[in-house]
Amino acid sequence: MARRMKPSTRHVIPPEAAAVFAALHRRNPAEDLRALNDRQWDRLLRFADLAHLTLPLARAHSLKLPEWVKERLNTNLRDNRSRFDLIRDTYNEADTSLRKAGVDFVVIKGFTLSPAFVEFPWLRQQSDLDLYCTVDQLAQAQSTLVSIGYLPNTTLDFRKADHAPTLYRLGNWAWSGNAFDPQMPLSIELHFSLWNEKVTLLPDDEVPGFYQRRRLRNIEGMHVPVLEDVDILGHLSMHILRDLLAYGTPLHHLYELAEFLDRTAAFEDFWFAWQVRHSDALRAKEVIAFDLARRCFGCLIPQAAVEDLGKLPREQSSWLERFGQLPMEIPFRESKDAVWLHWSLLKQGCNRKTLIRRAFFPNHLPDPDFEPILLEKQMSRERTRKSLLPVLAYSCRRLINYSRLNLRTLFHGAIWFFRLRSS
Repeated sequence: MARRMKPSTRHVIPPEAAAVFAALHRRNPAEDLRALNDRQWDRLLRFADLAHLTLPLARAHSLKLPEWVKERLNTNLRDNRSRFDLIRDTYNEADTSLRKAGVDFVVIKGFTLSPAFVEFPWLRQQSDLDLYCTVDQLAQAQSTLVSIGYLPNTTLDFRKADHAPTLYRLGNWAWSGNAFDPQMPLSIELHFSLWNEKVTLLPDDEVPGFYQRRRLRNIEGMHVPVLEDVDILGHLSMHILRDLLAYGTPLHHLYELAEFLDRTAAFEDFWFAWQVRHSDALRAKEVIAFDLARRCFGCLIPQAAVEDLGKLPREQSSWLERFGQLPMEIPFRESKDAVWLHWSLLKQGCNRKTLIRRAFFPNHLPDPDFEPILLEKQMSRERTRKSLLPVLAYSCRRLINYSRLNLRTLFHGAIWFFRLRSS
């Protein structure tokens, strides 16, 4: 794996995670992973579960793995295949209720990515249903789902999200340590935006128009309103870009995008439609996600996209060359290096000032009332009252870490800017 990683990346990514990336590299995969010991495999599988890369590993039949690892991955595949029955039932129930209430919507992400981005819908990890509806129908959609037993999560701040508070219906289920538990309930997220301009500071009038081209598809016996194929690609690409600009790591989406690009690279009709449907400005953002998928997982880039990549401003192509493997690093070291890509995408000075303020100055003080509970405790949060001293100690630790992160980001940005200007 080291031969594909830049020196700056090698010391950030643990060997177990590097082994995952090497095994999933689409052009030159490392097929023999038997040199890892059991402890390393345990860490590798825990990382793959969290990164939603376990099922792609399980599907890579050419991999040479220890027998107990094969058995574990095969169990994950069987569990997830059974879990799809619950996903189907959950969708059908929500679909029936929303249609009776007169709510129009489309399903985004999730099983709608099959078969273009993943061969079968049960070969991807899914913990929620993502439904998009217009703002004027959002309240009706939420009240309808509440009427069948869902409750909104009121403990988290959703003001910057592009969806209403997540709706849960846990019942008697409890976390058992199995990320593919066939009985694990799905949450539902009601999206009112396909591209959150307030958060990204980047206007894009085309993305909301995807909804107008929606259509009905049959997916494993379900009648599902979805976006057009070209717009599914556009939405996923923009979702990857948005996550990156928010300092997140859309690893599994990048792998799915890499799989799609490999599968369709020679489909000239599709890529002609992509060029016609999406403007130059929109495609210029989408191909950033394409290039990240290539740098992380080694996929092909269709010729139509190669042409758009060649037209990117020098700041963006330079950022991709310097930070193109950033999504693989973020799970192991907090990073804000995407701020420099964000800076290059913004044209208005006022938006750049807002970006710098958000990136380098605290936007809120720590909340002493929140106590996080880990995944093993059902991924919820509880309010507990803390004394002043622990809150101050926590704030000091956060200030130190925040300052270090800012200094590292500024240092990396200075190097990037210097190389950009000297090239």
